[in-house]
Amino acid sequence: MVDSHDISILPAYVYGIFGQELTTVEFNNLQRAFLDDFRRWREVILKASRKIVARFREIHSNQ
Repeated sequence: MVDSHDISILPAYVYGIFGQELTTVEFNNLQRAFLDDFRRWREVILKASRKIVARFREIHSNQ
């Protein structure tokens, strides 16, 4: 997973949490544990964003 600047999100996220790079074994274990959660959060955020956009369009179409 990368952001819009081609920065790998997971290593950046891990560094933000732990303040250091993890060993390969630690990182692989953490990656397996969290990838499904990241996918679910992404789906939740996308769904919420679509609702916000729809509401925004509705408000502006009524003006």
